[in-house]
Amino acid sequence: MKNILLLIAFITLGFSLLSAQIERELFVPAIRDTLFADSLSVDLQEPSKLDSLFYAADSIRAYYDTEQIFLYGNTSIDYGQSNIQADSLYIDLKKEQASTWGTTLLRDGDQLLIGSNVRYDVRSQTGIIAQGQSFIENGYYDGLEIRKTGSSTYDIDGGSFTTCDLAEPSYWFKARDMRIYQRDKVVVATFWPM
Repeated sequence: MKNILLLIAFITLGFSLLSAQIERELFVPAIRDTLFADSLSVDLQEPSKLDSLFYAADSIRAYYDTEQIFLYGNTSIDYGQSNIQADSLYIDLKKEQASTWGTTLLRDGDQLLIGSNVRYDVRSQTGIIAQGQSFIENGYYDGLEIRKTGSSTYDIDGGSFTTCDLAEPSYWFKARDMRIYQRDKVVVATFWPM
């Protein structure tokens, strides 16, 4: 009799353990899928979904009460599709603006600008660069001041433009005022062919 009761107890325990295992396998993944997968899922392949500012420098001073950051020496900031590298850099997080001092490389999407003393507004994605130069589609341009005025529009003061890719271009024209529409055209107000 004892043996039969012991056998029934083992069988009952075995069925209860087996049913608990089956229930856990059926129920826990459903909880895991609904509770954790959505809250931890971040698509790092699509930069437009990331709204983070990354910065690096040899020396960093951050003032959290005024939301200002000063970067000195080999500075770099990344925000979405924009990157700025400069000798020194200032970031105002409240105004969403950045300023640089010294030689600066500004990459905005597929556009690369080289110059100095940049002022850039992150919110409007507009900015100004002094003594700038760049390459756009099949042309090279430079200017005393280059302003990004729209998503793909640049105004150049005191600049030149050429499609010659030699180090010393064979031809170019100079213009007091020039506007470049990326992937479209170059418009000049007054120009002097050279």
